[in-house]
Amino acid sequence: MSIFTESTKVFFRDVYDHVVQIVDTIETLREMVSASLDIYCRASVIAERRDEVLTIITTIFMPLTFIVGIYGMNFEHMPELKWEWATHW
Repeated sequence: MSIFTESTKVFFRDVYDHVVQIVDTIETLREMVSASLDIYCRASVIAERRDEVLTIITTIFMPLTFIVGIYGMNFEHMPELKWEWATHW
């Protein structure tokens, strides 16, 4: 004598099908999350490299911009203008 009747066997087959479907869905979602994390990590590396390049460019051009900004102004009373080797405009 079996403890499972035919109706319970059908029920358990149905439950098994649902479990298989849920496991497949979870596996698909896991792969999607993994791909999303991979894309995020790659984007972070690219952003970090971009930031390093921008830092180098800023480090080079900021002092030059400051010097040009100071000496590009129209001053009448600037001590360097009276020097022998100074730039006269």
